[in-house]
Amino acid sequence: MIDRARSADEHRYLLFIDEAQWLAKVQFRYLMDLHNQLKIADVRLITVLVDQPELLAIKASMRKTGQTQLLGRFMTSTHAYEVVTSQTDFARLCRAIDAQSEYPIGSNVSFTRYFVPRAFENGWRLEAQASAIWTRLEQIRREQGLSKVDELPMQGLTALLRGLLRTLAAEDADDLVLRRPAIDEGIYGVELHEARSEAPVDRS
Repeated sequence: MIDRARSADEHRYLLFIDEAQWLAKVQFRYLMDLHNQLKIADVRLITVLVDQPELLAIKASMRKTGQTQLLGRFMTSTHAYEVVTSQTDFARLCRAIDAQSEYPIGSNVSFTRYFVPRAFENGWRLEAQASAIWTRLEQIRREQGLSKVDELPMQGLTALLRGLLRTLAAEDADDLVLRRPAIDEGIYGVELHEARSEAPVDRS
């Protein structure tokens, strides 16, 4: 960690820990020791704990038992990752894919522009299609007798939009029009992919 920070001409090291709600107290102690060792070498450890709400209970317990040294190093602030709860949220997600998904950095090419460059140059945007996609999602939910879902996971929706853009890539044109079959293919494509990933594998 010290070598990597120095080779990048940095004095900070960013460490992401997923599923952090499973960390035991002794593992937080290890992290504190690591933090102290890096500090001696003039490298500041910045730790981002990605977790489920259970970690909030651990934070409350640490505060109650006066473990301020751990709180100060690893739990100074909390940010809730928001899911999609409305068409407005979904439109915001589409706008981000249109305008804030540049890759590679500096290329001025977003995901939307990459998949449908001709349409994009002529003003076509996913954000403008958000209402039609969301309406179709709601229709399918009702047709299948599913109860209203208050929160939709970001992973599923980004997979839907990614699949939709891949489908539209073959139809890219100056006057591209998003039609229901393409939306359905995106929606059911996500469901089929999830079904395959969850299906048992016959290893006989």
